[in-house]
Amino acid sequence: MIMDIKQYIKDVKKTSLKSISIHFMSDVKVVEDILVKLIKKGYVKEVKSACSDCSSSCKKECDRYFEWVD
Repeated sequence: MIMDIKQYIKDVKKTSLKSISIHFMSDVKVVEDILVKLIKKGYVKEVKSACSDCSSSCKKECDRYFEWVD
């Protein structure tokens, strides 16, 4: 399912969702790619990551937290 990302952001912002918590594993590359695009476009900012060295080659599981940019 492909949708207009800007419309999706507007629709999601209308809900009560204030932050996004995603449980990352190294093989969840698709979710990470989407988040990187959202961050670059200024829709989302990372609030907290489990460690300072987060890369796709990391094998640890961790929780990272993101918030919508107003």
